[in-house]
Parts: sequence; C-alpha cells; structure tokens
Amino acid sequence: MLTSSLSYDLAHRAGSRRPAIAVEVVRDDVPVRFGRVSAVHLESGSHVEARTDADGQALLDLTPGRWSVVARDARRRTCSASASIEVGESGVTGLRLPVASPTAELLVTVSGADALPVTASHLTVLDAVGHPVTASLVDGLAHVRGLAAGPSRIVVPPSYGHLGVTVDVDVDEGTLVSCTAVVPAGGLVAGRVLQGGAIQYAAVVALLDAEGTEIERTRTDADGCFLLGTGLCSSRGLTVVATSGPQTLHATSAAVADVVVLTGTYRDLGDLHLPATGAGAVWASRTRAVAGMKLPSTRV
Repeated sequence: MLTSSLSYDLAHRAGSRRPAIAVEVVRDDVPVRFGRVSAVHLESGSHVEARTDADGQALLDLTPGRWSVVARDARRRTCSASASIEVGESGVTGLRLPVASPTAELLVTVSGADALPVTASHLTVLDAVGHPVTASLVDGLAHVRGLAAGPSRIVVPPSYGHLGVTVDVDVDEGTLVSCTAVVPAGGLVAGRVLQGGAIQYAAVVALLDAEGTEIERTRTDADGCFLLGTGLCSSRGLTVVATSGPQTLHATSAAVADVVVLTGTYRDLGDLHLPATGAGAVWASRTRAVAGMKLPSTRV
C-alpha cells in the first residue's frame, strides 16, 4: 500500500496504474529532487528507470515479480542500498530509499586488438548489485558514474569489425578507477552494388548465415559501397543478398553464396551487379508554385 508521506499528486497518478511501485528518495530525511531510481527484474533481467520529482518521489510501472530497486542522487554521487520488493498482479507498493553510500566511478579506455578504433557508441557496467549503468563511448573513452562499491563487470557491445568483450573490475566507495578493455577483432564483408554500370545508392544489402537466417543488414552509401560485420566471427557458408534501392522502378536482387569470413580479416566481394529493369526512377523537386497551391493559407 501507499505510505502516508507520498504526495497527493503521486498517489493520484498511482491510483490509475496497476501494478506499480511508488518510491520516495531521501537523504538525511530530506527529499532528493530529480534523483535516479533504477529497478531490475531478478528473473528476466529487464531494467526500468525513472527520475524523482521535486518532492523526491517517483512512480514506476512494473510487471509482476521480484524486483531489485536502487536510488541515486541527481549527480550520482551517492546511492542507496539495494532493496528487494515483490510486485503483485495489482496494487501500488510504497518504498522509501535513503541515499547515503558514496558511489564509485570508472574511467574506461576501449581499444581494438587490431589497433583499429572501436566504433561502439556506448558501454554498460553491471555494478555490484546487478544494476546496469550505461555511458557514452567517445574516442575510445567512457566515464561511468554512480556505481555501487564491489565487483563490477564492463560490457562492451559488438561493433563494426570488432567483437564484444566483458572485463571484471573491483571498485571501492568514493574512488575513481581507471582500466582498459581490449576488444577482439572480428570479420568484415565489403563490396559495391551496381546496376547497368551505374552506382546504386541506398540499396539494401543483407548478410545471411548458412541456414538462411538474416544476421545483419545495411544500405549502400553514395558511392554504392556497403560494409557488414557487427560482431562477426569466423563463419562459412554465408550469403550476401543485395536488393535495388529507390533509384530503380522495379526491385531486383543479386546474391553471392558460400562467402567465408575469418575473424580479424577484411573480405571484399567486389562489384555486385543487379539485373537491369529498364528506365530508372526520376526524382523531381516540387516547385514553389505547386507547393504554394497546396498550402491552405495561400491565396490562389
């Protein structure tokens, strides 16, 4: 049930949501404005986040089951202890979380084992209580704040030409730890799509495994080139299928079968020629007169 300290507005919003938890975040019995509340389902691992309002209160819509809930202040300098709560099929449960423990920070340097820059845009750190903290990765460097003290795991997702990697590190309260994550090299598949000798812009290129399941897809750039290989390991029997883009009136496709990719190698398939289907699409810009005729406020 809801605690009496929760604001009327939060209680009113909670009355229309089932099931949910209403969290009150405090520090020295003072509400924490714009704090961060994180909830993780202990079975499925699903993650939900919310920010507290001016009264230090937040409402989270959750699925039934047991959840782990942690609160941090707005700057992620302090955090609360992990609270385990059972969410039923209906009803709203109140929870009070005092933030008092100093958090730890990580300065992560990410580099590729092949000396090529890693193109991943972010990384995730699972702290000691199992709550994920995501940070942006800029020029191979990420600053992660708000970690609970204890053993943490850094997870770098797969990117073009590189596989994913996990690194375990221990952090203490109120400390800044610097570490390096070296990402193994993966495979890359490249090529160019042409039709009737003309470059195909925005053509769809898909990579299929030996069973015909799509692994990855992309579109060609302005030069008709494509690049595939997000976390691609050594594989045999791959198929690359190219389908014409918006430059043609009729969709055609071409495929290259039995493609072999080895980890850490760059495989160039060369030119993929699509069957010609006649005249291409003609793109014409709208003139000012036509555009003006369609505006309701323009006098004719």
